[in-house]
Amino acid sequence: MPTTTTNMLLTTWPNLGDFFNHTDLSNNFNAIDAHDHSTGKGVSIPAAGLASNAVTTSKINDGAVTASKLAANSVTQAKLDSAFGALVTGYASRLSMIGAANTLATAAATVVPFDTVMFSTDTGMNVGGQPTRLYAPVTGAYRVSASITLAAFASASGFRTVNLRVNGSTSDGSGIMYGRNRLSGSTNADTFGITTLLYLTAGQYVDVTAFQNSGSTLAYSNTECSFSMEYASAP
Repeated sequence: MPTTTTNMLLTTWPNLGDFFNHTDLSNNFNAIDAHDHSTGKGVSIPAAGLASNAVTTSKINDGAVTASKLAANSVTQAKLDSAFGALVTGYASRLSMIGAANTLATAAATVVPFDTVMFSTDTGMNVGGQPTRLYAPVTGAYRVSASITLAAFASASGFRTVNLRVNGSTSDGSGIMYGRNRLSGSTNADTFGITTLLYLTAGQYVDVTAFQNSGSTLAYSNTECSFSMEYASAP
């Protein structure tokens, strides 16, 4: 006698004497023509049955891939967009000045001679041969902080400033300073710094300059000078 298949409910005639009619045969062909591997319309396609890159973005419904469908740790760093990946990675670096004794001449804006990478989460932030600079690995907003201390001096003449520069410039195209702090001179050890938010494109660098006009060369207090940059947000 005729039987029915499990997955597509097709009529079969396994025995020579089974009753056959063309309506059942036509229904079989219609079912085969309409099959889409959903329940009742064929066997589900296993993962091994899909060729690499066979399922394109346009074939996935919005919101179809929910968090519950992702195994823990299944989305790796390599699969993330570079901007979002930066947030996950936490690009950050900090420089200090712990090498030889350094000084700041009078009446001359000078790049602060940071010479040591205290830590860095990405080597792209520190380029060989440029120890005083921090580079942006990706485009986005960065928190930038710099602090320097000048040793005590007998004269309180003049003033002291610290500036942030982007690619060698202290201001953007509209003339807005990237960051500056200015103190009046004193006979005490002067500590002054800047913390600000800068928007940088990938490959731009930030460095720090200092200026003083006391009339004499002043010494840096090396262990109290630092410069750091941390990725804050994507574009």
